[in-house]
Amino acid sequence: MGLYYGGVTDAGGAGMSWHEGLSVGDETLDGHHKHLFLLLEQLAVVGRNGDEHTVIERVLAELQGYIGYHFLHEETWMREKGFHFLEDHQSSHQVIRSRVEEIAERYAADHDPAIAEELAVFLTGWLIHHIEIEDFAYK
Repeated sequence: MGLYYGGVTDAGGAGMSWHEGLSVGDETLDGHHKHLFLLLEQLAVVGRNGDEHTVIERVLAELQGYIGYHFLHEETWMREKGFHFLEDHQSSHQVIRSRVEEIAERYAADHDPAIAEELAVFLTGWLIHHIEIEDFAYK
């Protein structure tokens, strides 16, 4: 049996997974969030297959590009909908971008596999907060 964190389920240690309770009411943004959870799930298996370096590098590279894509789309959507807290949301996005960049730089410098766990913990906390607190504000 998995653990339950707010709206996020840990399927028996296999990583967190998206479910309908996390829907923000927009199919495209829900799809983006699902993709971010898939990246998180990839980190959950690091070290099990002996390919941790490849997986961590791939997840970090994809995450850096994908959050930029997601944030741009989300901020554009919010602007079009007249979301009142857009500037605060943009600031939050910048903090997340900076943190992911900092983790990526540290991993590139020393390839410490412990960074995968740090990244997974950060992503889990961010996704929960980002969706259930920040994104639900426009739901």
